[in-house]
Amino acid sequence: MSTTVKSMKITYDAINEDNTFSSGDVITARIILEISKEAKINSLSIKAKGEAHVHWKEGHGDDERSYSANERYFKLKQFMIQPPKDDGKDSEKLLADHSGETYSDVVAPGIHLYPFTFQIPQRDMPSSFTGIHGKIAYTLEAKLSRSMRMAKTAMAEFTFITKNNMVDDTLLSSQSGSVQKKMKLFTSGNVSMNANMERMGYMQGKTV
Repeated sequence: MSTTVKSMKITYDAINEDNTFSSGDVITARIILEISKEAKINSLSIKAKGEAHVHWKEGHGDDERSYSANERYFKLKQFMIQPPKDDGKDSEKLLADHSGETYSDVVAPGIHLYPFTFQIPQRDMPSSFTGIHGKIAYTLEAKLSRSMRMAKTAMAEFTFITKNNMVDDTLLSSQSGSVQKKMKLFTSGNVSMNANMERMGYMQGKTV
């Protein structure tokens, strides 16, 4: 039996060579949906969010306990297609196509693009990170729902970098130091080492 929704994915445009984003940046992206035969869609939505998840264990043997915690930094959601609400109230404002019309909930066979934009909130948030005990992730998540069918989802992760907050000029000044050691074993004399750094403070992703 063929699958009506053959594929769904999210792609976004890079805004710099490192393909990173920071607070206030606008993400321009699209959902790419491939349909094998005409289908009626109940809802199609896109969500942008940033959150952290950690997990760890304490104790040993029978006393071992597992712990986890989550923190959300932001969540934004938009709808391309959404059914009317049961209470008669208007649904959330829907995204429109290039001609300004709302998207039809009946989709013809073929490949369809649903463009969207999100502006990352202007707030202090940590950079993307992945470790053995958790991660900080910033993602775009699409969800397509159809009557009597399992929802189909797609996700794309983007790299978020905290903006440079080094306003203190001392952190941008060069730093140097030297160490001198007197040798007494097998031989005699002095050994010295000098080290220089172009600045005292560095951001994540910068080379020292």
